[in-house]
Amino acid sequence: MRLIRSNIFETNSSSTHSITLCTADDIIKWKSGELFYIRDDEEFIKKEDLHDYYAKLVLLEDCKYLGDNKYKYNDKEYSNTKDLVSDNISSVTDDMIENWKEDCFDSYVAPLSYSEYFSSVQEEYKTYETSYRTPSGVEVVAFGYYGYN
Repeated sequence: MRLIRSNIFETNSSSTHSITLCTADDIIKWKSGELFYIRDDEEFIKKEDLHDYYAKLVLLEDCKYLGDNKYKYNDKEYSNTKDLVSDNISSVTDDMIENWKEDCFDSYVAPLSYSEYFSSVQEEYKTYETSYRTPSGVEVVAFGYYGYN
């Protein structure tokens, strides 16, 4: 053990824990490819909404933040991201999305399939998935990862 600060006991031991709860139906749809999980938002997105979600990421990557929640894209200023996206989403092509995936891929904001999610965390952590039926009969699934990285 090293002394980092006087009169403070510290160890270099730290652990990471992640738990996400969802319905059994969501897990089934996720495993079948109907849903994708976004780690940063801790939510699922439908397969048919992927293009618009990626288009939003492309637009936000390409715009300039001016401060005070103002943005500039193609020489036009926007007071919020909602207007920026709605005005420009149709201009985002599949090639632009593929380029974003190649250049800026981030497993926290990218929608992940079931196997992609577990593959992205299994290199550093142990993973789990378990289910529980509530007294009212709803099946809840908990999944996530834990470890010391």
